Amino acid sequence: MRGEKGKFVSLNENKIRNVTFTNDEEGRIRGKGIVSLNNRRGKAQDVFFVDGLKHNLLSVSQMSDKGCDVLFKAQDCEIWSTSIGKVLAKGV
Repeated sequence: MRGEKGKFVSLNENKIRNVTFTNDEEGRIRGKGIVSLNNRRGKAQDVFFVDGLKHNLLSVSQMSDKGCDVLFKAQDCEIWSTSIGKVLAKGV
């Protein structure tokens, strides 16, 4: 999920609905699309654009389902593509 519309490479704004966060507040899903990861080396698909979201959220489970491995280390984490054996993105 992302809160910044400008970060989308493509965005389909037809599917509008609500999502509830863990603090019981709601956000409005304005669409779903594709965003670039780490200077366009990789792309994340099926990313929701959510109004009012203050931080970008990634689902480790969904990334694993899409063929990625997520490696958490003491200083950072890496998202690896299992098909090409390369790092797609790095988080701090």
